[in-house]
Amino acid sequence: MGIQSGPADLVLSLSLMLFLFQSAPVFGQAARSPAAGGEGEIQVTADSLTVGDSGSQVEAKGNVEIKRQDTTVKADEVRVNRTTQDVEAKGKVSVDDPEWKVKSAESIQLNMEKETAEIQKGDLFLARDHLSMSGARFQKLTGQTYHIDEGFFTTCLCESGPPTWKISAGEIDLQREGEGVIKHGWFYLMDIPVFYFPYAVFPLRSERQTGLLAPSFGSSTKEGFKFEQPFFWAISKSTDATFGIDLETRARIGFFGEARTVFKQDAPAQLNFSYFNEKWRKNAEADIVDRTIANQVIPQDRWSITGYHRYITSSNWLTYSDIAAFSDDLFTRELVGRFDLGATREIDLRTSRYSRSRFGFLKGWEDSYFRGE
Repeated sequence: MGIQSGPADLVLSLSLMLFLFQSAPVFGQAARSPAAGGEGEIQVTADSLTVGDSGSQVEAKGNVEIKRQDTTVKADEVRVNRTTQDVEAKGKVSVDDPEWKVKSAESIQLNMEKETAEIQKGDLFLARDHLSMSGARFQKLTGQTYHIDEGFFTTCLCESGPPTWKISAGEIDLQREGEGVIKHGWFYLMDIPVFYFPYAVFPLRSERQTGLLAPSFGSSTKEGFKFEQPFFWAISKSTDATFGIDLETRARIGFFGEARTVFKQDAPAQLNFSYFNEKWRKNAEADIVDRTIANQVIPQDRWSITGYHRYITSSNWLTYSDIAAFSDDLFTRELVGRFDLGATREIDLRTSRYSRSRFGFLKGWEDSYFRGE
């Protein structure tokens, strides 16, 4: 059913909604001016529409739908105060926008001038950050700052079923281009709580930040309790590195590192290195399954160096290198998984009988090439 009102009320209601959406859109997004030629036209439909208090109060009830360009707001009831620019929406609330979505909410209170909001029992998605959030209560404070009570968030884009991981907390504070703070939090894997932390702080900046990465834990009868703590170093816009310690209580302790850079477009380079001490390992000989290899010894001190580079000069000469050196014949079968290698590269290192390092250059023409290696 369309809007039930007289012609004067219809003009007033549409003008009021146009003024509000021009002033500040829902949930603190940047204001959008209506484009010429009717592109900023607003369409409002509801079962009933009431305008009162000399035009400062507007009420819409029953299947309320507000459309402007690519944004759609739906609710059972909507109330607008033109003087204070407060908006209240109740009952089956949703907001659909290319940048963000309120999938569902019990109610929303907005102040369009201050760009503040409060959402009760909401489920939100921020497309820019691939961030899904749910909570009993959301507060949108001045600027891009959010507070969530009894909620969770995840960046897992799962089409169906529980997310691969999520973090829940009694309180969550998020500030875009700032930091996030979690109080009384749990880390979940497939809806199973696996780790509790009373307090945690993490960066929310779009630029890479130097700091500790998420640690990993594990346990096995062969290697004991396993702990790995990586550290990320943002050296420059084109260069970064990761360092970490590796502890396995029944096998080894060691450290590893990866350095990455991009000289220019399509010219990457990476160097990986590691050292492990196997002083806690017992009966290492029993772990040697393949008795056809030349060196059937697992030493106490183990190391590795791997890497590559590709670079095209201004005269279209390609220079390249692939480096692979290991302390023993069994290193790749047991420890190469510590590095961030592509699937093909990792399989090649695990299964090759020999490690290979090469350095070369290549120049190609229409029907010939020249190569040295």
